Amino acid sequence: MGKPELHLDVIGYGLLCVVAAHQVEITYGEVFKVLEARGIELGVGESRPGYGHQWCNPVKEVCCETARLNLQQDEPLLASLVRHADGTIGEGFATAYQIRYGIRLKPSQVQTVANAEARKCWAHFGRKGW
Repeated sequence: MGKPELHLDVIGYGLLCVVAAHQVEITYGEVFKVLEARGIELGVGESRPGYGHQWCNPVKEVCCETARLNLQQDEPLLASLVRHADGTIGEGFATAYQIRYGIRLKPSQVQTVANAEARKCWAHFGRKGW
């Protein structure tokens, strides 16, 4: 029997639901470590259509795949909880936001929108008792 296939959408969604339920944020580095611990190949990245950039690293892929699940389930955007160590949001958030809501953010809007979306996540997922 071979090694089971690991799906970034499932791993990412579960991880970010727990983060939201605890009403905290998680750093890119922490997400990367979780992926590494789960045996995800963490190479340079691969070309992915629809991600807004030619190359997609594993953490951005988690955020984008989770955004698709959030869209399907009409939930707030969990990618808003993935931050730099200083608490700021990365440029990839705009890609995940566009996947979830179909709206392109201006760079000047990203931090404010991500902060508001994080509060929505804490309220929504905190009620589910994760």
